[in-house]
Amino acid sequence: MYLENAVSAIQITEDRCIVTCKDTDVKTSMLIRGLKVKNNHVQLVDVENTITNVTIKDAQYELGDNVIYTFMSQYGNVVDGSLLRGTIKGTGIENGSRYLSIVGCVPTLPNRATIGRFDVRIFANKNRTPCIRCNEKVHSSYKCPKKDATLCHICKDSDHQAERSQ
Repeated sequence: MYLENAVSAIQITEDRCIVTCKDTDVKTSMLIRGLKVKNNHVQLVDVENTITNVTIKDAQYELGDNVIYTFMSQYGNVVDGSLLRGTIKGTGIENGSRYLSIVGCVPTLPNRATIGRFDVRIFANKNRTPCIRCNEKVHSSYKCPKKDATLCHICKDSDHQAERSQ
């Protein structure tokens, strides 16, 4: 049985279940995939290192997954097998999004980056990416109180406007 080879202990209390894995690869896999118990999906939570889920937008189809993996490795340990390509719902057509998980992620990720020759936007859970409008990490850019403000086309700040050259 898979669990017997992967799990050292399962401790069940009134309000939680603690699963102790035999090695970190198994632990990481279980954190990503969760468990199925009596036909119910159970999502596990790591009490030692939380996993940060990252979405990369505007990544061109030609941008190889290995390039994204290498780039994102500077911010933490990218979980093997976690890199997925986004598709348009109901089709197999890719939409330029990539999804991945990082263990031991740095406190702040950039909200914009250049990977290879492509400019991308980066979003992460756990308030790790600053809002593109106000640079605060307490909300997403679509929830920003300054979302209706016009942004400077150079620095993306809302308190001034740069003149565009003719």
